Amino acid sequence: MEASAYLDVGKGMIALGDVNKDGHEDLVLAGRPGYTTDEATKLYLNNGRGAFGEVSGAPFRGTMGGTAILADVDKDSDLDLFTVGTQGPMLYLNDGSGTFAEGTQLFGLGVGGRAVMADVDKDGAPEILFSGIYNGIDALVYCKNDGAGNFTREALSVTKLNGLFYDFADVDNDG
Repeated sequence: MEASAYLDVGKGMIALGDVNKDGHEDLVLAGRPGYTTDEATKLYLNNGRGAFGEVSGAPFRGTMGGTAILADVDKDSDLDLFTVGTQGPMLYLNDGSGTFAEGTQLFGLGVGGRAVMADVDKDGAPEILFSGIYNGIDALVYCKNDGAGNFTREALSVTKLNGLFYDFADVDNDG
């Protein structure tokens, strides 16, 4: 497949991971194609020979200017997709074959920016930390995962942080 066959994105985001469990890294691209005002999110499956094919009919909302993360959020041994950008935080659950369910918007937040995931409570399911607009205010949002891909927003009284870089870290070295 030639490079022109891929989504031409500006303000884009990318995520890599084996979404269909065939042993090959697949590709999620999102952003604004070319010089349009449209937004797109596309999934490309790796055929194992250095070529990727676009999956048609994937239920992803177009988004840009944020983050895309592939992670197993519901502990079913496949990679799910979390995006945060112009469409707000969206979660798409994978059925294990690389087919994703219609997305769920989390917490009614508006435009988002950066996001990171880590298994903070060591239960095998990652929590999410992301920036977004909540009730008209830039905010940093922490969400606890119940292990089934259901997230609960935890109290975190930090505002005015949209667009900053942040991450999880084990600063006290307790694992």
